[in-house]
Amino acid sequence: MGEVDADYLLEAVDAGATTADFEASFRGASIVFAWNVQSANAQRVLAALKSSGDTAKAFLALESAADLEEASRLGGYRPAKSAPWDQVLNKEAVETYDLAVDLWRRRSSDDALYLLLLLGHVLAKPVPLIAMAVQQADVGAILCMCRNCFKEVVDCLTDPTCKAAIECLDACAANDQVASYRCITCNETPKLEAFSLCVLEKHNCLCKTAEAPEPIPDAMTHWRGKPLDNEAAEEILIGWLGQEGRQWSWMVHQGKNAAYDQFPCQHQIFYPGTAKKVAWYDPTFQVILPDGEIVWRRRHYRVRIDNKQAPGSYVFSVLDNGVTSNEQWRIVDVADDLSWIVFFYSGAARAAGQAYFGGLVCTPDGDPPPASEAKRIAAALQRTGIEPWEMYTVSNQGCADCGAPLGVEAKAVRQSWLAEQREAGKTIDAMQMKG
Repeated sequence: MGEVDADYLLEAVDAGATTADFEASFRGASIVFAWNVQSANAQRVLAALKSSGDTAKAFLALESAADLEEASRLGGYRPAKSAPWDQVLNKEAVETYDLAVDLWRRRSSDDALYLLLLLGHVLAKPVPLIAMAVQQADVGAILCMCRNCFKEVVDCLTDPTCKAAIECLDACAANDQVASYRCITCNETPKLEAFSLCVLEKHNCLCKTAEAPEPIPDAMTHWRGKPLDNEAAEEILIGWLGQEGRQWSWMVHQGKNAAYDQFPCQHQIFYPGTAKKVAWYDPTFQVILPDGEIVWRRRHYRVRIDNKQAPGSYVFSVLDNGVTSNEQWRIVDVADDLSWIVFFYSGAARAAGQAYFGGLVCTPDGDPPPASEAKRIAAALQRTGIEPWEMYTVSNQGCADCGAPLGVEAKAVRQSWLAEQREAGKTIDAMQMKG
């Protein structure tokens, strides 16, 4: 049992509990959610629902016995007995049910939590995170766009790629960061960036806001038997860049966040910037378009040491397709020989009303870390609040010599550092980036 919010209490009951246990849990509950409840257990749940008065505002059973799933209802809407008029009379319940089923099928802990919060928001008590996400454009938002961003709106809607991005985003369910970011990465264009920069970032026409999730874990304190300092932390970030022909620092082996961490062939590139105390992080990754075509995407994050925190703590910021994201990053743990590293990040795109967090297990080439390190890596993830089973393994097949836009950005890298690395025998390409 654990608190999700000061006004919400989540109680888990094992499927093998007695009818009396179910009955005690259901009595006074706002929402009852059942998963993978079969045979005799399903009958006990049904009996408990009836004997407890079935007063919950919603009962949702997924991947369970047929008679249990047939008992599902959201308010007055019963999916098993759906009628044509439900699309009008129970429109919100129908949309909520469809989204709940889709979220659960994704098999992600983030989506499962969002499912429960969504049910609570729609059927019990408003949840601020969900309320901000489901907020739709109103007359005021449209007037704001016309008054401040008319050219950008017209340019976007008359451009096929930008228009496709907007239509794709409009079709996404509330705060579906996975689908939303896929829409963006599949339809990137300068006109989409200009549209988002004006409508969301400069004028906040949708009146969105978001804060990075907390708590944020502490960074590791020691490395190679010594207290971690900023110089050592920079060496860790830069990692394998320039060594053994690598034009990247790390590659992602596993990621937590379904929206941002699961793209194939994720190369992480860290390097010092021209300005003092500023570095850059350029993640480069593959995106598979709906027609099967594979394209590369690259981002350009400014990295600053967080002087309010211990070494190994950073503030990342990026303008991603016109929307600014600010993130807190931590080096949670790393092997002495740099054979693996665990990162944690927490961030928000305020103008888009989206908050997120994630964890990464990275290695030099994206391969699994040594099996002997599994317990230590699991412990590092757990210190951030992430369980190892929540991590996805990234596809890194065919990443070698695959045409990725790797290397450092020529105009951004500190030239004295680049010269030192090359004199030390490291091979680092400096690329002229577009835009």
